Amino acid sequence: MIGVDSVSRLNMIRHLKRTRHFLLDRMQALDLEDYNKVGLNTFPNILPMMTGHAMKEFNRSVLKTQHLDTLHLGVQKRRIPYALRRGPPRNLHLQLPQGRRVFRDKPHFAFTFLTASTHEDVNGASQVDGYHARYLSSLVEEGLVNNTLLIFFSDHGIRWGPVRNTPQGGRPFMYLAFPSRFREEHPELMQRVQKNAARLVTPFDIHATLLDVLYRVPGVYRQKSSAENKGISLFDEISPERTCADAGIPLPFCVCVETHPLNTSSPTGQQAGAALVASLNAAMTQANVTGKCHMLQLGKVTNLQQIGGAEHYMKKKCERVSSTDVEVFRVRITTKPRAAQFEAFMFRCEVTGWKLTVHGEVDRLNEYGDSSYCVDEGFLKKVCYCK
Repeated sequence: MIGVDSVSRLNMIRHLKRTRHFLLDRMQALDLEDYNKVGLNTFPNILPMMTGHAMKEFNRSVLKTQHLDTLHLGVQKRRIPYALRRGPPRNLHLQLPQGRRVFRDKPHFAFTFLTASTHEDVNGASQVDGYHARYLSSLVEEGLVNNTLLIFFSDHGIRWGPVRNTPQGGRPFMYLAFPSRFREEHPELMQRVQKNAARLVTPFDIHATLLDVLYRVPGVYRQKSSAENKGISLFDEISPERTCADAGIPLPFCVCVETHPLNTSSPTGQQAGAALVASLNAAMTQANVTGKCHMLQLGKVTNLQQIGGAEHYMKKKCERVSSTDVEVFRVRITTKPRAAQFEAFMFRCEVTGWKLTVHGEVDRLNEYGDSSYCVDEGFLKKVCYCK
C-alpha cells in the first residue's frame, strides 16, 4: 500500500500523469471511480482501512510487515517488525525495493504514506510523479509484484487554500493493481472487483478486502473485525443503489447529495452565518480559553447551499423526518479578526424550533499559521486567534 497525502482524484489525474498511465496501462490497475472518504483529515481515512486490529492481524500471521510514514511523528511505540526511516520520495524509492527483494517469496504487508511533497502544496504531486512512475516500473521489471496486490491511494484532497473555494478537489483516489496470475486464475472475482470500481466504495471496504486477501493466505487465522459490519469486500458485489448512509459515510463527506445555491445575503444566509459564529464562540467559552483567544465576529457569508437528499442523516435529531420537515445547508463564512474561513453543515427542523444548528465538524479552510500559538487542542487551534 502506497499512500499520498492531500491529493484528490482529479488532482492525481492532473499531476501524476506518468504514474497513472503506468498503473492503468502496464499494471492493469483498477481506478475506483467513486471512492469516497469518511473523515476530514488523514487519520479518520487511514484508520478504517486498519480497523478491527488489522495491523495486529497482519503481525500475528505469517506475514512480514513494513511501514513508512514520511512526516507524522505520532507513533510512540513501534508495533511492526520493520519501520523505515522518514525521508524524501527519492530516498523512499531506494529503500522500498530492497524490502521487496528481501521478502520476494515471503508473504508480507508493506504500508507507505508520503506526506512532505503534497500536504502543503496543491501542485506538489507533479514534482514526484517521475519518482512514483520509476519506482512502479522497477517493481514490474524486477518481477517484484508478480505475486503482489499493489494499492496506490490518497486520504483526501487538499484541505486549505484557494482551491477550497472551488467545487472540486476533496475526493481521494484509489487504484488496485492485481498480479496477472491472480487475474487469470480468478476471473469471477476480478469481474466483481471491476463492477465495484464504478460503485460507491469507502475505506471500510478496503479493510474488508484486505481481510479477504489475508484470509486466503494458508495458515492465517482471521479474527472478526468491527469494521466488517460497514465494509463490503471488493470480491463481493456492491449494490449500485448503495447510499452514503449505507456505506457509513458522514454527511459532510458524501458526494451523492444534491446542492442548490442560495443567496448569501438572504435571511437564511445571515442566520446561518451568525449561528455558526455563535457555535465557534461557544466552543471557546466551554474550553475556558476566552481569556487568551479573541471572540469571533461574522465577517461575510461567502457561500450558501441547500443540500437535498440528506434528510435521513437527521432522523435522530429531528424525530420524524421528510423532505418538508427538515432543511440542510452547507455554509462558508469569513470571521473577524484575521479573516479566518470556515465551512459547516447546518440543519433546522420543527423539533429545533427551526433554529439553525451545526451538524458534524466545522472545517477551517485557510491556514492559521502561528495565530493560535496560545492553545494546544486541535479544534481550538483552528478557531482561536490569540490575543
